[in-house]
Amino acid sequence: MAYTREVLDISSGIGEAGGIRWHLALCLLLAWIVIYFCIFKGIKSSGKVVYFSATFPYVVLIILLIRGVTLPGHIDGINFYLRARWERLSDANVWASATTQIFFSLSVGFGGLITMASYNKFYNNCFRDSLTVSLINCGTSFFAGFVIFSVVGFMAKTSGRDVEKVADQGVSLAFIVYPAAVAQMPVSQLWSIVFFFMLITLGMDSQFAFMETIITAAVDEYPKVLRAKKWLISLLGCIILYFLGLPCITQAGAYVVQLMDDHVGGISLLVLCIFEVIACGWGYGAFRLAKDVEKMIGYKPFLYYWWIACWKVLSLATLLFVTVFKIVGYTPSKFGGKAMPDWADGVGWFMACCSMVCIPGVAIYKMFTTDGSWSERFRVLTTPREDKFGDLQVSYIENELRKDTGNAMEQTV
Repeated sequence: MAYTREVLDISSGIGEAGGIRWHLALCLLLAWIVIYFCIFKGIKSSGKVVYFSATFPYVVLIILLIRGVTLPGHIDGINFYLRARWERLSDANVWASATTQIFFSLSVGFGGLITMASYNKFYNNCFRDSLTVSLINCGTSFFAGFVIFSVVGFMAKTSGRDVEKVADQGVSLAFIVYPAAVAQMPVSQLWSIVFFFMLITLGMDSQFAFMETIITAAVDEYPKVLRAKKWLISLLGCIILYFLGLPCITQAGAYVVQLMDDHVGGISLLVLCIFEVIACGWGYGAFRLAKDVEKMIGYKPFLYYWWIACWKVLSLATLLFVTVFKIVGYTPSKFGGKAMPDWADGVGWFMACCSMVCIPGVAIYKMFTTDGSWSERFRVLTTPREDKFGDLQVSYIENELRKDTGNAMEQTV
C-alpha cells in the first residue's frame, strides 16, 4: 500500500529503526511552527485560532455527509453502523474500549479541560459548560459515524466486499480506508484536500490544549520568573517536543506510535484518573466540591446527589473495574497482527510508569519533607486550605450585586 510503502517506508520491525523520513520531518517542523505562532501569546492568541479550528471541522463533516449519502452503497454502511450487537455488551473488552475512547474524545485526564477552565471567571457557570461540552462531544462522535460509514459503504459496494471486511479502526481508518474510498469519488482531489485539512485542524486543536497545559503548569509554578517570558517557554516546549517526535517518523515510527498508544494512552491514563477521582471525591471531599460548584454558579445543580455519588463511588468503581480488567487481560502490543518483542513491551511499560510514578513519588516526597509527626504530616497534606479561592472568591450573587451597583451608579451619573 502507498501509505506503508511510500509515506512511512515501514521497516520489518521496531528493532530496525532505519532512517528518518525527511518529508515527514519537514511536515512535523511546519506543524510545530504553526502551533508556536498560534500559542506564543498564550490563551489570547490560541483562543482566537480555536474559533476557526473548532468550527471548521463541523462544516467539513456536513459537506462530506451530504456527499456520502449521494454515493451508491451508502445505506449499507449506515446500516452496519447503526445495527446493534447486544451480545457484545457482555464482553468486558467493549466496556474497556469505550472507556478509553471517551477519555481520548473528551481529553479526560490530559489536563487540557482543567487548564482551559482555569481562565474562566470564578462565577462562570461551570456546571452548564460541563454538560454542554460532554453532550456536544458525544453528539459529534455519533454524527461523524454517519460521515465515515456512508463512505465505507460506498467502498464496500464498489469492491464487492462486505462492510465488515472493509471497516477498520485506528490509524488505518483515517489514513488508509477512508482515503481509498475518497479516491474513488468524482473530483477525488478536492475531497481529499477537504478531508485531510479537517484532520490537520483537529490535530492542531488538540495540540493547542496540550501545549497550553504544559506552559500554564510551568508558568503557574514559577509566575514571577516565567510569566513575562511565556513566549520563550512556548518556543522551548515546541522545540523539545519536535525532537521527541522524531522517533515517530523513522521507518519504525509506526511501531513506536502503536507502542505509545497501547501503553501511554491506556493503563497509565486510567491510573492517573483514579488518583484524580480519589483526590477530588475523598481527599478534598465530594460534598465540599458540590458546595463549591453551588457557590460558583449561584444555585444547587439538578441531580445534586447523583453527581456526589459519581464523584465518590461510581466513577471510581468504573475506573477500577476497567483498569483491573485491562491489566488482567493484557496482551503484548501488536502491529499488523504480529506481536512486538518483549524488550519493546518493556519500553512501553517504562514509558507508562514515567507518568504514573509522579503522583505517589511527590506524595512520598511531601511526607518526608513536611514538619511534624507522620500523622500530623498526613493530616496537613490531605486537609484542604481554608483560603483555597484566594482573590477569586466572588460568588454569583456578589457578582450580580456588583452589576446592580454599577448600573445604579451609571443611572445616577
